[in-house]
Amino acid sequence: MLKKTFIHIPGIGEKTEQQMWESGIIDWENISSNPLALPPARFKTIKDWIDISKQHLETNNHQFFSDLLPAAQQWRLFPEFSDNCAYIDIETTGLDMARSVITTIALYDGKDIKTFVNGRNLMSFPEEIKKYGMIITYNGKTFDVPFIESYFNIRMDHAHIDLR
Repeated sequence: MLKKTFIHIPGIGEKTEQQMWESGIIDWENISSNPLALPPARFKTIKDWIDISKQHLETNNHQFFSDLLPAAQQWRLFPEFSDNCAYIDIETTGLDMARSVITTIALYDGKDIKTFVNGRNLMSFPEEIKKYGMIITYNGKTFDVPFIESYFNIRMDHAHIDLR
């Protein structure tokens, strides 16, 4: 899916991407001609961004795409980066980050489920989450990740697919 999108390229929105697909430019490999008759400099810029994108994909640099894709398009990262992702969910004593604590964090990496429990092994979560390039949550962008960042005083710079 990632190789079929152009929306991460600065200046290309959904409308332009749709026009590219309709004109026959359906993926990164299919951009040898300029069927939209874009100005030559603009077309060259797009081709250059595709070359840069290929390099970042080849080196598994999820952060490059995560930084450029809109939040609603982050799902496109999954096929290429699913081998380095963690599904996470937290449980807390309440909704107020200032007065509540994390009681449990569950992490599933596609093979194993790991649980981090307050009073037992919760403090090892920050080190564990560093092993993954992408996280998948439900409502994690507005609750889980901010809560985790505040609780542990860490920054989670992972590519993030929020299923909500």
